[in-house]
Amino acid sequence: MRSEMYVLLWVLQGLLAAMFAMAGVMKATQPIDKLAGTLPYARTWRRARFG
Repeated sequence: MRSEMYVLLWVLQGLLAAMFAMAGVMKATQPIDKLAGTLPYARTWRRARFG
């Protein structure tokens, strides 16, 4: 019984981590203009430079 509870907790933890990861990816890939509709501070941040 105890090991089944541990497995359930690990599965729930994995699902929660996946949800947070998906939310982060969605916010990171949105255009700034669209993102600024829900997050007003998005316009004040400088654009990241990669490369």
